[in-house]
Amino acid sequence: MQDDLDIDVEIMVTKILPLYNGPFAKLRIKSSDVEYTVSKPLLCQESAYFKAMFEGEFSEDAEQIATLEPVEGVLSVRSVQCLLQWIYHKRYFVNKKQPAQEQISSAIELARLADMCMVSGLGLHLAQCIKDVLVANPDPDIGLMRNANKNVFALTGNHIRMAGCLPTGHAVRSMIASASVEGFLGRGNFKFASEAREYPTFASDLLFEVKKALVTMKWKSAEFLDPITRKTMSVNGVLLD
Repeated sequence: MQDDLDIDVEIMVTKILPLYNGPFAKLRIKSSDVEYTVSKPLLCQESAYFKAMFEGEFSEDAEQIATLEPVEGVLSVRSVQCLLQWIYHKRYFVNKKQPAQEQISSAIELARLADMCMVSGLGLHLAQCIKDVLVANPDPDIGLMRNANKNVFALTGNHIRMAGCLPTGHAVRSMIASASVEGFLGRGNFKFASEAREYPTFASDLLFEVKKALVTMKWKSAEFLDPITRKTMSVNGVLLD
């Protein structure tokens, strides 16, 4: 559904408003006393996952109640609240009271829940939220040298593991890999060297983002010895000797 602020008023009152008027269904989170009453038409339009539940041949269709099982790093009270906020208002706000690492964890968790529930449109927004957190919380430089891991100060190995569960090409996965490029190419120890070996999804994302970064280098600005031909090459593919 489009952002409510950007749609024509006639479409709003004839097409969108009825979605909010019910009938209603309930979402319960197992092992808690949390229960939300939500518009079934809106929920089913925004989520193929809930559409199958409430309009298919499942018990939820008869009872109009879905009990959700908590899943670490995916489904929690907080992530369900944020998903409903997005479904209703197309808004997600970073909780600035949380430490930076928790802000990123919350964004990745929501991305994974949205993927599970087949709710679209959050990827780019959440990737930008993560980028904003990283930019606002850099690793301090030491002396006159820029810290190559500056961009990933607030990132953790667990963030990489969690994001790796998202589908290939997801904006959140790409953002985390993109933030790691400088550390990978820079001097000193790369903060996530072990994660690049341990998690193939991160390694492939990082390789893709590194390739994109190298394309932006100035002509003949860097050289390497090709391990096969033993010839000196430019990163831009030019044979130098």
